[in-house]
Amino acid sequence: MASLRGARHISAPTWRLPAGCSTKPFHTCFRPGLANNTQRFTQHKIGTRRLHIQTVESCIQLAQDHMVSLHLAGLDWLTAIFGLALIPAALRVPLTIYSTRISVRQSKLNPLVQAWNHTVRSPTRIQKVLDVARERKRIYRERGVQEWKNLAPMLTIPFWLVNTEAIRRVCGANGGLLSLITGSYREATQSDGEGAAIISDQTAAALSAASDGIQSAATALDTGVYYAPGELLCDIAARSDPLLLWPSLLAATMVTSFWPQGNEMKRLVFGLSTDLKLLPPSTRWRVRLSRAALLVGAVAPFTLCQLPVGLFWYWISSFWAGHALRWFAQLFTGSPEKAIRENKVVPCRNFEPMFLKMK
Repeated sequence: MASLRGARHISAPTWRLPAGCSTKPFHTCFRPGLANNTQRFTQHKIGTRRLHIQTVESCIQLAQDHMVSLHLAGLDWLTAIFGLALIPAALRVPLTIYSTRISVRQSKLNPLVQAWNHTVRSPTRIQKVLDVARERKRIYRERGVQEWKNLAPMLTIPFWLVNTEAIRRVCGANGGLLSLITGSYREATQSDGEGAAIISDQTAAALSAASDGIQSAATALDTGVYYAPGELLCDIAARSDPLLLWPSLLAATMVTSFWPQGNEMKRLVFGLSTDLKLLPPSTRWRVRLSRAALLVGAVAPFTLCQLPVGLFWYWISSFWAGHALRWFAQLFTGSPEKAIRENKVVPCRNFEPMFLKMK
């Protein structure tokens, strides 16, 4: 009996039906076969190469090697960090010259834009502003001076982020923005004693040479510099500031950098009663970004007070190096504020409309 029962189970119709079908009641026969469909949704293997992450890591490693080589050339750590801050500022010079020339060419088109402002007839004031903005966009596009070209200096932000992450890792403060993107912040939680950052042969040789010199001089003088696995720390650049002097300097620098230029822009930014709906879209967003930048510049440095001093020094030197190079670039292109003042359209006086009507 046992053999017959086993043979009946083997020859049951359920074993000969195709996938997704069964001998169950009619309302369950049309259910899809999940066993076959789940094979279509397969994830990538863990060992898959992510080229964009490897590129970011290689750029960060290159910045680390550059900073260590500057220190081994005889510079102290703060001077080496300042040399690293000059790289994004130098890359920003041609982009600043380009955006300045775009602003000057836009200012020369102000009479034409103002002429359209008097020509466009719309039922409401808001609609008129939108129509004039549309005509301004068309005029700028035909002459190759679009508004988005003024944002060319923002292309140096990735270089600035890479240098920030490199200084973080050298100073031992992991967990930056790029670390969250690349996933290298997980290495800091490993308990096997391995370094958090991958060091190239050049950096490893430089760090070993620096550690030998430090160990030989440690008995005579406390230099405040020591070598940890995968990290090179400096007592000046790697420690935090309990007195909040560096965050205060960074806040003052950021507020000074983001301070609006020109009386008209100051009135729009600090005048809370100004109706932004009546402004052109580009001016409206510029006012909003100026307000947000001033708020972030005054508050954000104090929320980062636990970070090393080296990062604050890098950010401060980046801002002031950018200001110095921008002033140097204006020697060749001229000040855009001066061009805007020269091409500003002044409204007619009280007696001028009468002569215009007589014509």
